[in-house]
Order: sequence, then C-alpha cells, then structure tokens
Amino acid sequence: MTNRYSLSTSCAVLLFLLFSSWRFDSLTADAQQTGVIAGRVVAEDGGGMSNVMVDLYPANTNQRNAGRRFTTSTDEDGNFNFMGVSPRAYSIYVQEAKGYVSPPATASGSIYYRIGDNVVITMIRGGVITGRVTTAEGEPMVGAQVSATKVRDSEGVPFRRQSFTRPRMTDDRGIYRLYGLTPGTYVVDARSLLSTQRISPYDGFMPTFHPSSTRDTAAEVSVASGSEVAGIDIRYRGDRGHIVSGAVTGVGEAFQPYVMLISVATASYVGHGGIRSGEAANSFAIHGVSDGEYEVVAECRNEAETLASTPRRVTVRGADVGGIELKLSPMASIAGKIVVENQSNVCETKRKFSIEEAIISLRRDEKSSDSRTVYQGYLTDIAPDDKGEFAIRRIPPGRYFIEPRLPTENWYVKSISAPPITAANARKPASATDIARGVALKTGEKLGGLTVTIASGAASLSGKLVAAPEGTRLPSRVRVHLAPADAADAGDPLRYAEAIVRPNGVFALNNIAPGKYWLIARAAPDDETSDRPAAPIAWDASERAKLRRESEASKVEIELKPCQRVSDLIVKFAR
Repeated sequence: MTNRYSLSTSCAVLLFLLFSSWRFDSLTADAQQTGVIAGRVVAEDGGGMSNVMVDLYPANTNQRNAGRRFTTSTDEDGNFNFMGVSPRAYSIYVQEAKGYVSPPATASGSIYYRIGDNVVITMIRGGVITGRVTTAEGEPMVGAQVSATKVRDSEGVPFRRQSFTRPRMTDDRGIYRLYGLTPGTYVVDARSLLSTQRISPYDGFMPTFHPSSTRDTAAEVSVASGSEVAGIDIRYRGDRGHIVSGAVTGVGEAFQPYVMLISVATASYVGHGGIRSGEAANSFAIHGVSDGEYEVVAECRNEAETLASTPRRVTVRGADVGGIELKLSPMASIAGKIVVENQSNVCETKRKFSIEEAIISLRRDEKSSDSRTVYQGYLTDIAPDDKGEFAIRRIPPGRYFIEPRLPTENWYVKSISAPPITAANARKPASATDIARGVALKTGEKLGGLTVTIASGAASLSGKLVAAPEGTRLPSRVRVHLAPADAADAGDPLRYAEAIVRPNGVFALNNIAPGKYWLIARAAPDDETSDRPAAPIAWDASERAKLRRESEASKVEIELKPCQRVSDLIVKFAR
C-alpha cells in the first residue's frame, strides 16, 4: 500500500490573489532601488576578524560597465557592509589575512548573494609546506618556482579542479615556503618560471616532484588547517623536457593566438606556448614537457569574437612531438531571454525580485560522445540584463545543459525552449524545441532565441535522513531525489529534483514545481569528486527512467501545493 504523505494546508504559505493585469515580471519600485549586502568575517572560534579586505563582484553579464566591484574592510568586530548595491547576483571574495584563508570550494558550485543578504564567512587557518630545492649535485637551486597542486580534499576525496595555488620562488639558500593552503593532500614540484618575460637557467627542463620524482611517482603531502609541514625537499633531476610543437592555421590579422597544453590524467593546465613570428609563421613550441598524455588546443579572441581549435590528443613518450596542426574556428554561443509568466497567484515575499538577480549556468554533459575532450573552455555563469536577455559565448563543441539558478524560492523553471525548426515543405509550424533535455553545439554554431520560462508558486521540502534500522550509519555521501508521479512529466528533467544530504542528515529541496512526487534516498557514487557539482541524475535519459522506477517502488508519495513550505520531514534510509 502506498505510504502517502499528505501535506496539510497549515504548512502552506498564504497565497495572494492579484489582479490579472499585474505584470509579475516587471521591476517594482523596491527592486529598482539599491540596497545593502552585509556580513561578518569570523575565525573558526566565531570571533570577528578585523581589518580584513572583502571584495564584492557582480555576476558577469557580457556587458561593458554592467556593474562595478565593491571593496571594503571589516571593522573591529569583523563586520562589513556594501552600500548602494544594485539588484543582481554577486560573489564575495575574502582576501587572505593573518594566516587565515577562505574555506575550499565545494561541490555546491559558486555561491551568489543579493541585496538584503546578511552573510557570515568563516575563515580557516591556512596550512604551510616548506622545504629546500637542490640541484642534482646538492647545491641550492636559486630562483626556481615551487608549486603545490591539490589532489584530494581533507576527506580523501579526489580533487580535479585546478587549485591555482600561488607559486613561490626559492631564495639564495634554495628554501621555499608555500603558505595559505587549504586542508587536503598535495603534490609539490619545482620548475622554471612560466613567465615569458624573464629568463631562467632551468628553462626547457621538466618539473621535478618531491622528493625527486616524475608526476606519476610523486610523494603526496597531507596538510591540515593551521599546520606546517617541513622538510618537503626536492632534489632537482635536471631532466631535459620534450618539445611539443606545430602550427596554428586560420589566424586573422586581428587575433593573437596562444596554445595550451592540458594533462589528460589530471584535467589541469600544464604549459603554454606563444605563436612565433618569422620564417615559421604561426608556429608554436612548448618546452619542458614530461612523458604523458595531453591535449593541445589553440585559442584567441578579440572584442567581437573568440576562435579555438579542436583539441588534439598527443602522447609524449621519451621524444619530442611535432607537426601538430591546430585549425582555429569560431566558438559556439547561446543567446536567449528569461521570461516570468503573468500569474494571478504568487507567493508571499518580503520583497520583489528582479530578473537581473537570476543566474544562467551552462553545464557540459560529461557522458556524451561529443564531450570526451578534457578541454573545457572558459565558461562562466551569466546574469541577464534588465530585460532578461543573456548571451553565453566561448563555448567549445559538445553537448550542454542550461541550468538556471533563481534568486527566490518562490520561482521554478517551467520550461527551456528554442525556436522551432520548420522544413520548407512542412504543412504546419513545428513546435518549439525542448532544450531542457540538453543541446548539442557544433563548432561556430550560434543558437539564438532561447526562452527560459519562469513561473511563480514554487514549493520547497526539507527534513532529515535517518538510517534504518536504528543504530546503523548512513553512507558518507547520500542524495535525496524527487521524481514526478505524473507519467506525462516522466521525461522532463525539470520535474526532477535532488539534493546532497549534509553530514548531520539534513537536506533541502527548493524551487520545486507544484505537483505529486515520489521521494527516494540513494547513496552517491564513491568516485564522485568533492570540488565540483555532479550532474543531476535526471539529465541522463536511462538513469532518469531508472530513478523514476526506483522512486515509484519506494512507495513514498508527496504532494506539494503552490507556495508550500514543508519542513522537518523524516526520511528513513535502508541499505
């Protein structure tokens, strides 16, 4: 028998009936006014940190002068205020100070703030790695660049995001000190300077990893918050690196291309080479390359356009690799608009939100055959303008999903569509293309007219997951999923929702379309990385169908009414 969880009307937020002529997607007087984003920077013990620099960055809109950066410092109690902030999405960056650093990135993705938010940012003590770099003869290696690359987080989960730890130079004794490191496991290497403006005696040599190894045999170093790990010495091998070279074609006079080398094993940037002029016009050479598998890609841009080559996979094994041809072509783009439906029923809210406060993310489908390359381009989150219009540029070929991030829990994404493609001999107009299921983009393809339709009346659901039987433990990573009970919505990824369960068992699902759902909790894969969000299960057609079958079998049915806020729901998880 179905265990039907019925939600009483007492849980629902009051609905306000508005005149049907009222434009819900128009900006109200309050939304047009500037506001305040306030907060406090604290240490791990909760004490306020004074004189810490805090930066507020507006989300990218691809428009010049669309927003400005705010900078301030905390007072003696750690408080900060940004005044005169326009309604839109912002990110906050707290600069390293007094041995404290911002906490590491999580799989939740970028965090955005909006006017009226009051933020508490907890800084953690940074770790330190220090040691000495010597030549093969045991002499101090002066002026070498030493870097630490994170390979696992503090829980031992693989970390594949490029960490961009600031490199440090060795002094006249060959000593280096890397500080401001977030907790985790690192590999440490010494190499020549990456700058093309300075000359290093070690140019053309491969990096040497601690203790005196190549990357595949490097010793790992664990760093805890506030700890200093000393004696991480590196005896420089002095192995002459290999050269990866070739030529770039399709270069216009208005462009100055550059070539990147990306490790296939770590998905990280490892080197670059500029275009050389002269007899070998448009040729490039990347020096000091270790054995391994790489992708080589060229990219260039001006104010109007970005060009990129198809990534070329190369394998370096004990010799130089030459003759690589990289042909530049225009990158793909997506342009569209967010539309908020006119509705008579909207949820109660303290203030009205504007379209500019939404965020559009473009997520690559890692499982598709079109996306097997490591090269990801430089996709960034985009905020729409005051008309709801947005444009995403510099998109490499592949399959992608549009992921709107809404500023209020009262909205949900109703549909994502593109203009219909109608054949010349068609008897009737074709229907709009459903982009919610993903879209494949070819080199230089420009997809326009995308419409993201937002509706009001979203519901939310929160609660706690407990292990069953009592006394057992939950898996280390668990997700709670909602699947639509209505068969007509079974194929629509927008009618599914999922959320990671926190270590204390608490979960929250927001921006849910009203309707009937089945609820299920599932353990997350063991190989899932912790530094970037996993793709939702519903994006994969076969996994989506499997999830819905399992959810139906769980026999936990939930009906969510418009604007309903369900809290304190207890969900049992049995292995």
